[in-house]
Amino acid sequence: MIVVSKRFQVRKEDLQKVGKNALIFFAPLAVIYLSFVATEIEKDGFTWEDFRPNLVVLGAMILYVINVLLDFFRKWASETRYTSYGKENK
Repeated sequence: MIVVSKRFQVRKEDLQKVGKNALIFFAPLAVIYLSFVATEIEKDGFTWEDFRPNLVVLGAMILYVINVLLDFFRKWASETRYTSYGKENK
């Protein structure tokens, strides 16, 4: 069965791909944040301020949001054919 996702339309398959990619994009952000928290706790012990992200972590969060939005708009603006074997670009 072939499902065609037309240009400027979003299908369920497109949203599933965006969600899967968002989870993949989240892994580096989680590592950056957890590394930041670990280094802050080592400095002066545990305080609640250690969990407030610094500018590097905030920059990574902004890049994460931009990447997810770019992925969504790329899927929205392209025509993609989904088959039972995966996707094929047209």
